[in-house]
Amino acid sequence: MIKKFTARMNKKVLAMVLTAIALLSAAIPAGAVPATGDTDLDGALTIFETSFATIKTGFWYLALAAIPITVAVLVFFWLRGKFKQSVSGA
Repeated sequence: MIKKFTARMNKKVLAMVLTAIALLSAAIPAGAVPATGDTDLDGALTIFETSFATIKTGFWYLALAAIPITVAVLVFFWLRGKFKQSVSGA
């Protein structure tokens, strides 16, 4: 499947995509906050970087909360369909 996909792509586009992936994967470890020497800037950068962990945790809570809500909506519409079916006499 990958061979079929890459065979249809232009070779230059494929090379650019692979280069971009390599650059992004190499930049991930460089995400640490640098020590600039300015204590105010270092503090702001540290707060900015640590807030991503809070956002990630909040996202997981939202994702986990969405599952039972989705199930409840699906059950509601299923029961509504059953009720409509029984009322219509089908």
